[in-house]
Amino acid sequence: MTPVRDAARVDDAAAAVFSLTTQAGQGTRDALAELLRAKELLLVLDNCEHLLEAAAGLAETLARSCERLVILATSREALGVDGERVVPVPPLGVPGAGAGLDAITQVEAVRLFAERAAAVKPGFGVTAANAAAVAAVVRRLDGIALAVELAAARVPAMTPAELARRLDRSFAVLTAGRRGTVARHQTLRAAIDWSYELLANPEQALLGRLAVFAGGATLDAIEAVCGGEGIDPDAVFDLLASLVARSLVAAEEHGPETRYRLLEPIRQYGQERLEHAGEAERWRARHAAYYASLLPRARQPARGLVVGERHRQR
Repeated sequence: MTPVRDAARVDDAAAAVFSLTTQAGQGTRDALAELLRAKELLLVLDNCEHLLEAAAGLAETLARSCERLVILATSREALGVDGERVVPVPPLGVPGAGAGLDAITQVEAVRLFAERAAAVKPGFGVTAANAAAVAAVVRRLDGIALAVELAAARVPAMTPAELARRLDRSFAVLTAGRRGTVARHQTLRAAIDWSYELLANPEQALLGRLAVFAGGATLDAIEAVCGGEGIDPDAVFDLLASLVARSLVAAEEHGPETRYRLLEPIRQYGQERLEHAGEAERWRARHAAYYASLLPRARQPARGLVVGERHRQR
């Protein structure tokens, strides 16, 4: 669905796959249902997030009418139709700190990096000399497959160690996508821009503010730091849940509570948005003031409060 920008063209795009022509007075969706009703096949609707309502309507109609049809829809957000099974696709696994060569080379993100790097620099491999740097690269990119591929494309021009040192400015480095791919997959910035532009204004604002949390945060901390100034504090959780549903915020269970974290490239993107808007220092100050207010409680040994978030500025 990526090339389709108009929701009214979704049914036509699906019909074109089957070279389907409609009869006079027959709607395209009805004609599709009639064609597929007796068939056993898999229909893939790829990249539906920008046309969610139209894609959901088509999927629901076809699923209801065609008993042997299986629909695979890829999207940053679930379609929300009856019978849908959501299968999250998490980032690739990354090596733990201090992992040895054998362990590093078996990790998903490292294997992808090595494969893509060898494609552009014949003979490249993960060795004892560069394994720690490759591991650092994929960790800094939080295992995001596109980011790992874009980083690997830079190997002919710089070593993994040089890459690792420059990933504080990942949007300036990860700009070497393959020709022929869709435009939003050619740079890391374009990929995140695509998702950002689909957000409502309050969601965009919250995403930027979340960038001040380098190590993730609890809901209480996010409500305290990010609420107000255009975002109703009572609406913070709904906005946060929406960002989780769109795969822009990771929700991670830590014992009895959930922590919310931006993957590192998205956090850098949020920081840039704040800086361009001239708001970075204000929200960093809000972040610092909140954790400063917790210090008296943290000093009470009987209470044992641990302040878990880290404040890091780049």
